[in-house]
Amino acid sequence: MLDPPKQLEPTEELVQDLLTIVTVFAGRLYGQRAKGVRARVKAALKEYEVGSDGPGRTDHQALA
Repeated sequence: MLDPPKQLEPTEELVQDLLTIVTVFAGRLYGQRAKGVRARVKAALKEYEVGSDGPGRTDHQALA
């Protein structure tokens, strides 16, 4: 059997709503930042592959 919905005080409801808003925007901001980092890493890897064997590359790294 389900419990009836709990009635919150107006201030509790407001705090809950504000925390939800902050959580959503923080998640979006973190996602945008991660997307930018992924793009920079991908570009750096592509640049490294386009160049010659690259500085400091050893034979076992080339095989991996």
